Amino acid sequence: MFDVLAYSYNPVRYKYGYSYEVAHWWVPGTVIFTSNVSQYWFNFAFPAYFSLKYAEDVSEDDYIALRNYYVSVYDRETDYGRRDLPLTEAWKVRCTDINRYYAIAAYRGALVLEEIEEFTGREAFYKSLWEFFEEYRFREGNLNGFVAILERNSGKPVGELFQNLTTSTGLP
Repeated sequence: MFDVLAYSYNPVRYKYGYSYEVAHWWVPGTVIFTSNVSQYWFNFAFPAYFSLKYAEDVSEDDYIALRNYYVSVYDRETDYGRRDLPLTEAWKVRCTDINRYYAIAAYRGALVLEEIEEFTGREAFYKSLWEFFEEYRFREGNLNGFVAILERNSGKPVGELFQNLTTSTGLP
């Protein structure tokens, strides 16, 4: 489960590695993304997003350090975006380049979720996450359903932003 060696070289990543792992095992255990591989990235993005939010609650310095870590890994593993893929295509490198996969699916995915949270507002975003996990609990998830819930709760047109952020490359 929690690999101490994977986090030991970065104290902030080590500190928030536990929250990532808890969320990582929670998401696939409650909502499944297996039949539509273009949505599988959410299994990795949500735990990284959750870790960022936890770090933000603990300390602004920790939040900044963890976010900078995400960006630096993304930059390193994608050659500053030259080897990037849209989130919906990240699955293509999952078995061949796991570090690049994590940089795209987990770390860039977390920043995409943050961007969507900023657009919808934190309260609407959190309420939408709650409703999404309730509605799709123990069955196949559908991110179109998540977008519909976000639009209902925020009163904002989330679909186009979500589409643009998940089918393009580069950091948000």
